[in-house]
Amino acid sequence: MRSIAKLMQDWQFTGPDGKTTLVALPHTWNAKDGQDGGNDYWRGTCTYSTTFAAPAFDAASQEVWLQFEGVNSSAKVLLNGRNICTHDGGYSTFRVHVSDLLAKDNQLTVEVDNSINDRVYPQKADFTFYGGIYRDISLMVVSRNHIALGHFGDTGVKITPALKDGKADIRVETIVEGEGAVSVELQDAAGSIVARAEGADAQLHLDAPHLWDGVKDPYLYTCVVRLSSDGTVVDEVSTRVGLRTFSVDAKKGFFLNGRPYPLHGVSRHQDRKGAGVAITKEMMEEDMALILEMGANTIRLPFHYKLFTDEDYMGLTAAQDGFARVDSLVEWCRESDLYLILDMHDAPGGQTGDNIDDSYGYPWLFDSEVSQQLYCNIWRRIADRYKNEPVILGYELFNEPIAPYFENMEELNGKLEDVYKKGVAAIREVDSNHIILLGGAQWNGNFKPFKDSKFDDKIMYTCHRYGGEPTQAAIQTIINFRDSVNLPMYMGEIGHNTDEWQAAFCQTMRENNIGYTFWPYKKMDGSSFVGITPPENWANIMYFSEAPRATYKEIREARPAQAMSRKAMMDFIEACKLKNCVVQEGYIRSLGMK
Repeated sequence: MRSIAKLMQDWQFTGPDGKTTLVALPHTWNAKDGQDGGNDYWRGTCTYSTTFAAPAFDAASQEVWLQFEGVNSSAKVLLNGRNICTHDGGYSTFRVHVSDLLAKDNQLTVEVDNSINDRVYPQKADFTFYGGIYRDISLMVVSRNHIALGHFGDTGVKITPALKDGKADIRVETIVEGEGAVSVELQDAAGSIVARAEGADAQLHLDAPHLWDGVKDPYLYTCVVRLSSDGTVVDEVSTRVGLRTFSVDAKKGFFLNGRPYPLHGVSRHQDRKGAGVAITKEMMEEDMALILEMGANTIRLPFHYKLFTDEDYMGLTAAQDGFARVDSLVEWCRESDLYLILDMHDAPGGQTGDNIDDSYGYPWLFDSEVSQQLYCNIWRRIADRYKNEPVILGYELFNEPIAPYFENMEELNGKLEDVYKKGVAAIREVDSNHIILLGGAQWNGNFKPFKDSKFDDKIMYTCHRYGGEPTQAAIQTIINFRDSVNLPMYMGEIGHNTDEWQAAFCQTMRENNIGYTFWPYKKMDGSSFVGITPPENWANIMYFSEAPRATYKEIREARPAQAMSRKAMMDFIEACKLKNCVVQEGYIRSLGMK
């Protein structure tokens, strides 16, 4: 059976100044200079080193592995002075087999590099690329015959449930490294065994499954996969599983387990002073507790595609930690009975060509085969990781494609559905369970480019709307499209208006069975769930951001005093903390929440 020891304490860290200090993991060297607003934080190679005794193991029947859950950006791992692996990409777990390299006492060194480079994605962004070891490192002892450790950092087990006529058939596929017999059992929430099967491609059956039922009853089974050799269990992996059906109806909306389940929620991002994007579980729970208290049942999580690449992004030049971030939110959603929609808000090459997508002013995604391939690869990896996850409601392939500013707009619109189809095909290679959401062109409002609504049996459409009249007539073309394809419509973004307008429009959406999430959760005025109070001298920061800067003279004239700017930015970070924000009770009530 597996034995896992964490290597989190007593690391010697040699930092940018060349000095060596004792640190504990997780750790980043940009916690301060990466958040002071100067955009001059240090980027380069730092070294972490620790010692550990070789674990007790039988070399004839066992193996020892090192597991790294997040190293940002590029990592070079040395054991006893020998280079044993390199890894680019901070958002994925990686492991290395070390059985034959161990001494009685061992020195583990990790050289971590977040330098600017032309090799590791992302290459540019407007945030800090934090460097360091920001997730756990473990020493694992396993049988030589074991459930796969080398399959993209996942569990080595794929679970696909199918529910029909009140019964459940569950396919469990297991990847084995070595040899052995696979057995599978399903345990209920009390730990009692309710189904058993044998084989690496096993089928379980339940006559009367207890369904995962959202906020009402988030019931989870546990699937235990065991590998045996000569009748003895040598390895085991457990995965929590929720069994539920979902469907979408053009006029009636989203259904969970055969009953209407209107989706109401928020769009959420994350950042904290002193931690950057590597926020703690406690920080996340603080935000999530408020979202749940308000009565939301859905979170739409916007993400930048670079979180799942080795591109320079958020202070990291490699080893992005997108999966670690999403995993932590998934875990919280399981415990809090919330659905999660994953929204690629910024796609490779840019899908919008405006300030929405962190692009170069043109939606290159639709002209670039390289960008399309990366977009498909990322969604395939995401879907493979979350294919068994019941709290994931669906995948929103990208946000607000094709701004209306381009002479070739209609040509680009003609490419939209084909690019969506490529993304859907990539996801379906690994995940047949989840809904896929497709947004219309021109701010998710133009659905004329869609000609084929039958190419997948689990798609739905998503629209956005800011302003205009809060009436059915104002969105009648969207309703007409929904009815013509007989597929549901979801209002992924709405907001930035008066409480009266929002209350009226929410009523309109409810009357027309359109679920919605309001954008955003937190901002610097009253049109959000919680409001950020502008700090002193914030007006000067805003003036500089909006002032003409076509020449160096204009830049010098607009530039505010550095000390004042730095203080204003630090005060802004402090003001963003939930404890310092103002809960907008009228806004929340206008959405029909409490």
